[in-house]
Amino acid sequence: MDANGIIDNVDDLAGHFGKSSRTIRRWIVSGMPMLPDGRFDILQVTAWRRSKKGSAVSNDYLGEGDTQQGKQEVSPGIGDKDYWDMVSKKEQALKRQLDRREREEELMERKAHEDVSIIRIIEVKALLLAFERVLPPELIHCRTDREMSEVIRKFTHRILKRFSRPFAEFDKARDKDAPTRD
Repeated sequence: MDANGIIDNVDDLAGHFGKSSRTIRRWIVSGMPMLPDGRFDILQVTAWRRSKKGSAVSNDYLGEGDTQQGKQEVSPGIGDKDYWDMVSKKEQALKRQLDRREREEELMERKAHEDVSIIRIIEVKALLLAFERVLPPELIHCRTDREMSEVIRKFTHRILKRFSRPFAEFDKARDKDAPTRD
């Protein structure tokens, strides 16, 4: 690199950023700025990397970090093996977390979730159909519209309360009979 921050070739640029020549060639294909004579301006390349990766990119990744034995400490780039190793490790960690949550019964399989949902729908339907059977004996003793309204409201709220709970609570309540009169 000369005093103006110009690098003469791909290999020198790769050494500056701690990347392989192949990675630098991928960057060129991706639109990395290059001078007309085939050389590279470090400031332009660094600005391009920032715009490509967003403002969250560390200075180490851009080749501006501390050096160790003449090499830059850099974070992995998308085309690098280190990047894919990092992605793989994150995916493995996520899978372990999901496996743990499944073992601890925090998660349920899709089929089990669908089965519980179907059971809930059937029970809601049955309770709504029970209106015509359960409410008349309650309503016959009512003297005013307001009393009838209150009986219907209580019955409706019991249904809503029962089916507005998370699945785990629903499973416990599922074994109980339909709500009865107050």
